[in-house]
Amino acid sequence: MKMMGIWGLLTILFLFAMVTTGVIERILWVLVSILIILQYIKQKRTYRSRKEQCKKISIGILTGYILSIICLVHIQYHPQEIYVGRNYVPQDKSAIILVIKSEPPHYDMPLIVKNHRDHSSFWTHSILPFTLFRDKLNYEKIDGGLNYNYGRRLQYHLNKKFQETFTVYIAYSHTKPYLDEVINLAMAEGNQRIILTPVFLTESKDFKAIENKVTQINPSQYKIDIKTTKPLWDSEAVATSFVEQVNHFNSSSRKENIGVILVGKEVKKAHGDSIHIKQDLLFRDKVKDFLVVDGYNKNKIRLTSFDKKNIVHEAQALMEYGVGEIIVVPTSTSLQKIKYKIILERAINSIKTPYAVRVYTIDPWNFNDYVIEELLNRIELLNLSI
Repeated sequence: MKMMGIWGLLTILFLFAMVTTGVIERILWVLVSILIILQYIKQKRTYRSRKEQCKKISIGILTGYILSIICLVHIQYHPQEIYVGRNYVPQDKSAIILVIKSEPPHYDMPLIVKNHRDHSSFWTHSILPFTLFRDKLNYEKIDGGLNYNYGRRLQYHLNKKFQETFTVYIAYSHTKPYLDEVINLAMAEGNQRIILTPVFLTESKDFKAIENKVTQINPSQYKIDIKTTKPLWDSEAVATSFVEQVNHFNSSSRKENIGVILVGKEVKKAHGDSIHIKQDLLFRDKVKDFLVVDGYNKNKIRLTSFDKKNIVHEAQALMEYGVGEIIVVPTSTSLQKIKYKIILERAINSIKTPYAVRVYTIDPWNFNDYVIEELLNRIELLNLSI
């Protein structure tokens, strides 16, 4: 504690003021301000060489920074443990677990710390306070509850359809209740047959994580059968629904005057020729074909991966065709994250358009009844094999 000193304490208070909210944040900023004033007065009264002062300050800040990260790691959310072996009583029951790609509906530091630790690199861990501060600012700009509430809506419709044959649970990829919590709960409540239903477009990293989670839990040891429905990339119904979403939100009476940018998931060098990238592209091609059949101009429908520069470039290319309206459609479920929504909003705001041209984005996944119908069909087909 002596090595940390006042500068270490200041660092801890400062970093926690950055990543907390509400009353706690205000109290911490007041404490930081008071300590800075007191330290300034103390420095005026005490003579030390500049080198000695810099050394003491550096050691204090570094020690405080490391302790802050350790504290943040320890306050992360820990999933509820349900001991299935102790509680499990086999019953002739079946369950559906709806898996939604959703972040916390509001800024929740313990949950967000867990997500970063589970899904980010070591480098991200080393700058965790600043990452959390960025997330806090993002939540102030964008409503994080849309996907969370959409999941509840899907659960309602599945309950309505299968209330006599299945118990319907809901799990989220990046907020509670997490998938492992819900699987253990479903097993502990005696369900011998479980259908996992992820609302994911492709066989992405998050989809693979579902398979890995099932393997870790090992439900076969309790003689429980778990099946998983496939991603939605090959669904004609979902592709058709995207066309209807474009028709619903556009304001032009002439489809040939409308440009559409179908934005796929972010492509990184490490992805290479990954199957989920191919599936994402195939789905966008299908949506494009359906748009053309519906009367949109083929040359005014552009496909691009998620990148701010690419989106701006495609919009500028469409304006050369004289379009009066440009609709940016993020097609991948991976783009439902808040950070992608903010980047997309910035990209659209940075596009320089003539006075008469309107550029905007729509969310084709939220409140999409075609997705519900597709999930119902896939569950019924999979149920026949159980």
